Amino acid sequence: MSQTWDCRDTLAQQARDAMTTKHTPGPWSVSHDSVVYSGASLVADAAGGNQRTPETAKANANLIAAAPELLAAAIEARNHLRTTHAWLDSVYHPNCMQCSILTHLSNAINKAEGE
Repeated sequence: MSQTWDCRDTLAQQARDAMTTKHTPGPWSVSHDSVVYSGASLVADAAGGNQRTPETAKANANLIAAAPELLAAAIEARNHLRTTHAWLDSVYHPNCMQCSILTHLSNAINKAEGE
């Protein structure tokens, strides 16, 4: 049975995720080169500490600001792989690229969600 993509499904999932997420909802943006905001709320200041150059602080802020979208993309990719790959047997196949990607995605999602 083939499935068709419907952007409303993605939007509905994002709405559900926003209700259950523990972190500040995205999108996040960078201001003043190293300060990350969600709307008017401060999320992070990547310039903290005395070991960072302005370039490093800006790069860190950009990575932090992308976190909500990266997490959503990782969850979507993991869920897609689970439904399209023979993962139901819960066995890791060492030479299987999909298994490796799924493992990395799951580990990154767990880390982001504090698990």
